Amino acid sequence: MLYLLMESMSSIQREIKHCKKRIEETGLLLSEYEDGTRAQRYTFPVRNRIISAISDAIVIVEAGSRSGSLITAECAQEQGKEVYSIPGNITSPGSLGTNKAYQRWCSSTYKF
Repeated sequence: MLYLLMESMSSIQREIKHCKKRIEETGLLLSEYEDGTRAQRYTFPVRNRIISAISDAIVIVEAGSRSGSLITAECAQEQGKEVYSIPGNITSPGSLGTNKAYQRWCSSTYKF
């Protein structure tokens, strides 16, 4: 289990207290921020870059037009990773980003 943070470890201690033992036993808590750094708008894209870097591929299931998933997908493309997207209803706000990703980065259609 990997917990990738968009703020410093000290900033989230209260929030993760309830699951700290489980993280210590089975997981990894990762942050690249100095002590005291709180989550800000700019820390989310940095976290998304790390998510794409440690992933084999990115799958976007649902994303609005300004979703952070699109940032993750763009980082994945820059890193040479595969990006997959499941197209959604063209009238659904939750599918705008998903459909954009499908058009931009996905070159294949798969039958299930």
